[in-house]
Amino acid sequence: NVGEAYDRLKNYDQALKYYQLALEYVKQALELQQALHEEEDYDKVAQALSYMDNNYQDLDQLEKGLEYFNKPLEMQQALHEGKNHADLAQALSNVGVTYGSLGSYTEALKYLKRALKMQQALHKGKNHADLAQALSNVGVAYGSLDSYTEARKHLEQALKMHQALHEGENHDDVADALNNVGLAHESLGQPEKALEYFEQAFKMQQALHEGENQV
Repeated sequence: NVGEAYDRLKNYDQALKYYQLALEYVKQALELQQALHEEEDYDKVAQALSYMDNNYQDLDQLEKGLEYFNKPLEMQQALHEGKNHADLAQALSNVGVTYGSLGSYTEALKYLKRALKMQQALHKGKNHADLAQALSNVGVAYGSLDSYTEARKHLEQALKMHQALHEGENHDDVADALNNVGLAHESLGQPEKALEYFEQAFKMQQALHEGENQV
């Protein structure tokens, strides 16, 4: 909790210090739990590791962050033994996004597609924010690999899902999704179509943040 407080204050060095301290305590608790043949605290270790990774990303130490995201992924895989689970899908996504931040887009796409497939299995055709985000992540990864048609397809699906989730209301997720689809059209050499989406995104952001200082 102390680590999270420093995190919110953008004091990442202090946050990381407390997350590391928390991780050591959790590891000790895990050893005791293992001795008692209990496994619940694997989730706590994985969570602490993920918190640490978020701070390594904010400190631009992405390679170190990737190391910490791989550890909770391994734990989640061991916990769920091939079964679909939201925490495992998130762990896959975390690794994929971190690879993308490192510029390893092919590797990123591999993990993000696995996360998407799991989200699809978990939600079975129903709209869900996590599924919409997974679609968007895959779309962005395809775009980074210059596969713009695939990027547009996934980003349009993400947009449609966000619009359904928010039932026609203005929302930052919808505005971001509109902008992403616009970028895909722009990359495909369709500037007029791209402009349609950019304008929709801009109008929505204006409506959402009316009265605020906008740059």
